[in-house]
This record gives sequence, C-alpha cells and structure tokens, in this order.
Amino acid sequence: MDQYQHLIGKTKNNILHELGDECNFYQSSVWTYILKKEWFGRKKVLIINFDDNKVSHIKTVTTYGKNVYH
Repeated sequence: MDQYQHLIGKTKNNILHELGDECNFYQSSVWTYILKKEWFGRKKVLIINFDDNKVSHIKTVTTYGKNVYH
C-alpha cells in the first residue's frame, strides 16, 4: 500500500490523469480501481476516499466474487 501513499492530497483530476477513469462516477466520494484479478475470482482493489475533491484516505483490499468494496 505504500506505493499509493503519494496519492494523498491529490485532486480527482490528478487521479484521473494518473490512474484513468475505470468507470468511477466523478461526483462520488469513493472511487475504486481493480489492481489485480486472478482466474478464480480473487481481486485486489484500491479504494480511494475523497474529501472536498482531494484524496483523504486510501486502502487496498483483497476480495472474492462480486463483493462490495466500501
């Protein structure tokens, strides 16, 4: 997760430029990015929380299937 600490404080536009769209709703305060997908359904997901359109918190989770990440 240390590799994503540099995202703290960046704006939504900065994140779009660096990580792409990935079908996140621009107005949402939580964006997700799938970092890794394995054949048996396990996913590593980056969750980005925004406060006043700036990244306030990030975390990575590993999940299976169609779990909700928030």
